[in-house]
Amino acid sequence: MTDNPITIELFKQLNLQHVNYCVLRNYEFLPGSTGTSDLDIWVHPDDYPKFRGILKCICETGIAYLVSYKSDALCPQFTLCAYLSGLQIDMHVGIANHRGVPYFDQEILSHNVSYYNGIRVLNPEIDSLMCFLKETLNNKKCKRSYCEKAHKAVKNMSFDVFTSYMKAFSPRIRKEIYSLLASEKNTEENIRQLGMKASSDLLGVKAKMKHIIGQVVKLKRFIHPIGYTIAFMGTDGAGKTTVINAVTPILNEAFHKGVHYEHMRPNCLPALAVLFGKKSKAEVPQVCTDPHGGKQSGMVGSLLRLSYYLLDYTLGYACKILYDKSVKNHVWIFDRYYYDFILDPKRACLSLPKWLVRMFEACVPTPDLIVCLGAEAEIIHNRKPELPLDEVERQVNELKKFAKSRKKAVWVDTACSVDESVTQTMREILNMMSSRFSKIL
Repeated sequence: MTDNPITIELFKQLNLQHVNYCVLRNYEFLPGSTGTSDLDIWVHPDDYPKFRGILKCICETGIAYLVSYKSDALCPQFTLCAYLSGLQIDMHVGIANHRGVPYFDQEILSHNVSYYNGIRVLNPEIDSLMCFLKETLNNKKCKRSYCEKAHKAVKNMSFDVFTSYMKAFSPRIRKEIYSLLASEKNTEENIRQLGMKASSDLLGVKAKMKHIIGQVVKLKRFIHPIGYTIAFMGTDGAGKTTVINAVTPILNEAFHKGVHYEHMRPNCLPALAVLFGKKSKAEVPQVCTDPHGGKQSGMVGSLLRLSYYLLDYTLGYACKILYDKSVKNHVWIFDRYYYDFILDPKRACLSLPKWLVRMFEACVPTPDLIVCLGAEAEIIHNRKPELPLDEVERQVNELKKFAKSRKKAVWVDTACSVDESVTQTMREILNMMSSRFSKIL
C-alpha cells in the first residue's frame, strides 16, 4: 500500500510536539496509511489548539489542503487532500460521545494508551468496546468484525472491570451489553434493540433537546455546504472518463468513500426511453458509439423532453443532492451536465433555439466547479472518430468559449500526458475546495 505523506507528517509532528493523543481504531497501516478507513483520533482538550496548529502547518507547507470542515464542539471533522492522497480526520476532543453525551470520558482514554509502530493507540480492549458502542449507538447495527473483537475482550474481563468502563450507562443497560457480548448473542435484531435502549438510556431529555437544536443549527450548511458538485464537460475523446477515473480514488480517500457519480443529471427521474419501455435501465452507463444517431425530436417533442429533464435538474437535485452535499462532506461528480444541451443539442435529440435552452439554464443549479476538458480537434478525432472532424472542432471551440464565459468553469488541456491532465485537474479542484475553508485553521 502506498504511503500517505499526510499521515506520515501528521504523526511525526504529533510525536515531536508531545501531543496527548491516541488513535481509536483501524490503525494497522499507520503511520504510513489509514488503509481504506478514515482516522479516528482522540486528543486531550488542552492539546487541541496544538493539534489544529499542526494541521495548519501541513496546509501552509503544501503537503495537503483543507478541503472540508464539519464544525462540532466535541467531534469536529477535517478533510485534507493533496494531488495523490487524502485523509479524513474524525476528532474526539476529550471524550468519546454519542450526540454530545460521553460514553467514555478522557480519564478512561488517557489511562489506556499503548504504542503501535511508534504512534499512540487505544488499548485493544477499550478500542474494541468503543468500536462496538459507536456502531451500535449511532447506526443500531455493528460490523461482524467489531462484534467479534468486543466479544473477545469481554470474555476475558470481569463484570466489575467492565462496569468501571461502562459507568456512563445505567446498571440495567450495563448488564444487557455485557450479557450480549459475553454470550455472543449478537444477532442483528439483538444489536438493533440494544442500540435503541442504550441510546435512550444515555441521552436524557436535555441531551435530546440539545441534539435537536444542533440539527436545526446544521441548516446553516445549506448556505455554506461542506460537500461539492463537480461537472466534467468535453466532447467524446476529450478524456472525461480517464480523468474522472483518476481523480475519483484520490477524492474518495480524502472524503472517505463519499464520492458519487452521475451521468449527465441527478437521475432521480428515469430516462425517457426507460420510462416508455423502449429500453431497460442500465446499471452502468453505456458507451455511445453514435452520439448523433438518435432520432431528432420536433419543436414540441424537444420542449417536452427538455422540460422533463429540467424537473430532474431542479426537484431531483433538491431531493437527492442538495441536502446530501450540504450536511455531509460528499462529492458529486457529473459526467456531462445540462450545458451539454447547449453545446451539443443534437446528442440529446433536441431541436430548439439555443437562446431558449440557455434561458432554462437559469433554473439549473450551478456546479461548484465545471471542468472543461479538450485538445486540438485532430487529437480528439484520432482518439474517437465517431463524429466528423468539423463537428469535433465546432464543439471544442464552443467549449473553450463556454469556459471563458463562466466564473466556475476552468479549461484543462488534455493533449498532454494523462498524468499532466490529472495533475492540472486536481490543481483546479483543490484550489476551488480549499478557498472555501481557507480561514478555518
